[in-house]
Amino acid sequence: MLAIASNPTAVFAERDALLDEARHGGTRGLAALKVLAGLCAHGANYRGKLLPPLARLLAAVAADQLPRYLAAVSPAVRDSDEAVKRIEREVEPRLTALDAPLRDKIQQQLGKLGARAPRGRSGR
Repeated sequence: MLAIASNPTAVFAERDALLDEARHGGTRGLAALKVLAGLCAHGANYRGKLLPPLARLLAAVAADQLPRYLAAVSPAVRDSDEAVKRIEREVEPRLTALDAPLRDKIQQQLGKLGARAPRGRSGR
């Protein structure tokens, strides 16, 4: 997160390479996803540019990896109800085809995402 805070423009310039790495999965893929999510948390402009490809990435990830990917992307949706809704819209259609334990894990992660977003002015 320190590298993002010191030079977010340089990190944003590497977004395509980071997205490619995230698509490949594994430990490096999750690390790349966390960097992109941290960049989204750095500013709303970055979130606006990066949230659509991150949502598409979540739609394409293997179902058994989805809880880990949702946890990794959580900084990207912090403080944004609209970002949480976007992620939920991408993930929810897949839930019906999953077995109950995995579906419960994913719904729990989605609930955590929603809990992090403010709810109106009184949520401050």
